[in-house]
Amino acid sequence: MTVLITGAPGWLGTRLVARFTGEGQDVRCLVEPGRDAEPVERLGATVERGDVRDAAALERAARSVELVVHCAGVVHPERFGDYHAIHVEGTRNAVQAASRAGARRFCHVSSEAAQGYNTDHRPLTEEQPCRPETEYGRTKREAELVVLESNRRQGLETVVLRPAMFYGPGQPERRSRLMRMIASGRPPLFGDGLNRRSMVYVDNLVDAVGAAATVPGIGGEVFWVADTEVYTTRGFFRSIADALGVPLRPRRFPLAAARLCRTASRLLERVHVHSLDLHVVGESPRDFFCANDKARHRLGWSPRIALADGVREAVVWWLTHERSAGAAARLESAAVR
Repeated sequence: MTVLITGAPGWLGTRLVARFTGEGQDVRCLVEPGRDAEPVERLGATVERGDVRDAAALERAARSVELVVHCAGVVHPERFGDYHAIHVEGTRNAVQAASRAGARRFCHVSSEAAQGYNTDHRPLTEEQPCRPETEYGRTKREAELVVLESNRRQGLETVVLRPAMFYGPGQPERRSRLMRMIASGRPPLFGDGLNRRSMVYVDNLVDAVGAAATVPGIGGEVFWVADTEVYTTRGFFRSIADALGVPLRPRRFPLAAARLCRTASRLLERVHVHSLDLHVVGESPRDFFCANDKARHRLGWSPRIALADGVREAVVWWLTHERSAGAAARLESAAVR
């Protein structure tokens, strides 16, 4: 089977390349011009240069593919307009390219933000209405609708995966920053830290993509992907502290501070400005948890790696990465001197 993966060599995209090449599949990646493609080339993938905003590039990359796994996206963009251009128009380009290429299935990796936060004590499910609150979430939901509409109109068999917050080796800087704070022993905690969060280890998510790519009779469906257990923010912090072998003594801040940051973040979005710090702080004490029943029953998927084991793997990767980065910085400093 020939597979096209967008979003590689990003964090999730690279793990997906490893999965599919490891199964002996012919993997092709759409990689932005100027971006280092060595991580996916080393895994045996073929590289096509292009951007999801370029319909012609996607047409070239999708030729003769049987499966498209679309996970390209932007979380904290430099330009506010990139949310719509990448998530909505980029997804539309990918769907159209897959359809014209005669692909068998299109697997779209969305985001928990597409549905929005919990409004009561019930877990989110696929049947509940979507109420995204941020531009990121709104454009992710628009992208889902593009994919689902294609399933109805073009006959392309599409599947949407909506992962909870995922973590693990290869994590982006925003996750590493949290680990640095916890390693210091005094991470900030807004409120009591007992708000509920669904999470999923990155390779558990990769397993779900593998199932969504092969299970028959699921075209046009949406699936939440998350651990069965629901965690708390404090519990997640504790799991990282335990893996690091450090005490957890968070600096406590009132909920009002987080609400103020959330309000400021929303006001900035109205003038097309995104603030990473305001967003993270504002959302940190909110409930964001879901049920994974549909994925377990319809996909035959279950999370095989537990939180403690997954966090341990993430911490080991981070410590190795930090040491390598520190050594590189010291060598660069010595060279300058």
